[in-house]
Amino acid sequence: DRDGNIVPWNPSGHRWIDGSVETDLPMQKLSELFNVNHFIVSQVNPHVVPFLSNKPRAKSTPKWFKAFSYLIKEEFSHRIYQMIESGIFRSALFRLISIINQRYTGDITIVPEINLAEYFRLVINPNSSTLIHHILSGQQATWPHIPLIVNHCKIELCIDELLYTIKCQMLLKNSEEAKRSNLSVQNDIVDSFRGGTNSLRPKHRTRSRPDLKKLTQSFERINTSFDSPTKF
Repeated sequence: DRDGNIVPWNPSGHRWIDGSVETDLPMQKLSELFNVNHFIVSQVNPHVVPFLSNKPRAKSTPKWFKAFSYLIKEEFSHRIYQMIESGIFRSALFRLISIINQRYTGDITIVPEINLAEYFRLVINPNSSTLIHHILSGQQATWPHIPLIVNHCKIELCIDELLYTIKCQMLLKNSEEAKRSNLSVQNDIVDSFRGGTNSLRPKHRTRSRPDLKKLTQSFERINTSFDSPTKF
């Protein structure tokens, strides 16, 4: 907190669980909490890995395949929603539809190689050699993405530098305009005494002291003519 004490960041009493099934990638929540929009994802879920590729720039999927996959997904989701509205296994189907519709990839997705034999060892506690094997597999899957990560970091740093430069230029411009406006007001005050052109009214000449003297004399003549009796 503000005093340097360690306190719970969310004292509301909420409890959290692993969201690896229903909410695999909490990107929306992270964006709201930390204002980020770029995600590097390491995807190892066994039901997702077979459908992903670890290539940084995989070959484009044919349009007919994308359309066919989209049609199957939408039709399957529609049928599930119909079953939910009918009251059939509502809780289980809600979880199933969240698994189907959620996003499993990020801006950069790292997918290690998992062979078929490893699926049969999912429910077995791993030993030290298995852990070392998976760590090395994850490292090797990361290597092809390092140039892309470096480029994205360079782009981010370049954008930050440009924004900083623009902000500095705007602050400098505003300070110069403020100085000019102060000088303009000072010049107007000086011109009102010396005579000259008013910058606030560029087409109107300010009244100088000789002009004021002539105007005062004319007013005195007018007042004298009204005060003295008129002879016929």
